[in-house]
Amino acid sequence: MLDRDLRRYAIFVTVTVVLGCGGDFVTFGAVSAAGAGGNGATITTAGPGGAPSTNTVSVTNTTASGMGVGGAPAPPCHPPGLVDTFDGNAVDLNRWNTQGEVDNIAVYRGRLHFAPQDGLPDGQWTGMTTKQNYDVTKCAVWIMVPSLVKNGQQGFSYFQLHHRDGQAAFKVDEGEIVARIGDQETAVPYTMASHLWWRIRESGGTLFLETSPDAHSWTVIHSGATPPWINEVAVGIGTVSPSDATKLGETQWDNLNAMP
Repeated sequence: MLDRDLRRYAIFVTVTVVLGCGGDFVTFGAVSAAGAGGNGATITTAGPGGAPSTNTVSVTNTTASGMGVGGAPAPPCHPPGLVDTFDGNAVDLNRWNTQGEVDNIAVYRGRLHFAPQDGLPDGQWTGMTTKQNYDVTKCAVWIMVPSLVKNGQQGFSYFQLHHRDGQAAFKVDEGEIVARIGDQETAVPYTMASHLWWRIRESGGTLFLETSPDAHSWTVIHSGATPPWINEVAVGIGTVSPSDATKLGETQWDNLNAMP
């Protein structure tokens, strides 16, 4: 049986495909990525969890570009093994280091919750970082952020790829979503409807920071040359609450590298 992402694609005539992170091309028989007689044979998908996967699918004799639901482009691959849907009742401590005010962290109802306490004189930092580093070359890392402390109007929440020599990150801070690579950034007004999903994607020597309302249609907020450290990054998420504030609400996270 085809995996969930692959079942979304409407393509015809049988070939065998082996793809993993960065595996954007197919070779079968005499037909390569360029295709016999110039016909395309590009399939942009990955196996379960981003690991290499051999599946029997169908393609036309022109281009199979991995169309998603409603004709949307197929999702890019992600680093193998880097998937968390937060469906259990506790943080996976084999995957994550917890940081800061760890008592504010909980997992329930299929989401990860960072819930700072109201009314404290100092802001509270709550965070998690992957224990393992990942190579994001020709791949992407994305996450759904369906709730923010103070609705993103006070304090801030972030999603980042971190290396000792730099970082690429999203941050919602004082009503703006800021996308940053190194010391270069772009900020636009934040709305939950437009910026529900955050994605950092590398392709062709460029790093793209993108947002989406539905994980299918993406808008580039900021882009720049791919940093040399992109092949060895940790993934981090976190929230810093404002001081002396009440009715903080919480930041929620879901579907790390998983499609809705």
